[in-house]
Order: sequence, then structure tokens, then C-alpha cells
Amino acid sequence: MNIKKQKLLRFIDNNKEGFSLFYDNLKEVKKGFIVSFTHIEKTKNLNLLLDRIDFISLAFPQLKKSLVIGGWFNKDDNCFYLDLGLNIQNKKDALLIAKQFKQIAIFNLNTFEEIRV
Repeated sequence: MNIKKQKLLRFIDNNKEGFSLFYDNLKEVKKGFIVSFTHIEKTKNLNLLLDRIDFISLAFPQLKKSLVIGGWFNKDDNCFYLDLGLNIQNKKDALLIAKQFKQIAIFNLNTFEEIRV
């Protein structure tokens, strides 16, 4: 297992209530709008899910700087939910991208509010 994946797994273990991280440097995303472009993945095998994220980042290197991993742990089903998205600074652009990916909503990190598309 590579160092980045180990660091991410430690971070996830310590922040199961939820998080948003930039994929390229594993720093927390603190502002802007999160637009998911993947369907939420539900898993008990985080290693497999992280391998899939590695594949996406390699397949789309132009997204690397704005690629965001978001996740949370659901105690009811003992599964971890993870999605992949983009950090967009402009609300108008974020909504446009969300519509293109057929998303229901975006998340405003500046106000911690969901905005319906």
C-alpha cells in the first residue's frame, strides 16, 4: 500500500463523521462549492474504492488539482460512503457542471448548505 493511501485511510478513520479532501495533496477543502460527478459508492472495502479513485485521477490528469474526495461512515449499515467531486469556486459554474452530471444538489462549503440543482 502506498504512503498516500495509508495517510488517507488514517484520515478517514479519524474523521468518519464526514470530510472533503483535495485528492492531490489530501488537504481539507474549506471553501467553494463541491460538485459530485460520481454516484456515491457504498463499501466495506476502502482499499478497493481508493484504487478506483487512483484510476480516475490517472485517467483525467487535468482534474487533479480540483479533484475532491468526500466521505462519511454510516453506523446503521456499517459501511463507508465515498464520492468523487470537484471543488468549484463560482456558484454559477458549479451549478452548470452539476446539471451536466445530473446531480441533485451541490454543497456550499462557505455556508455549509446544500443547494438544489
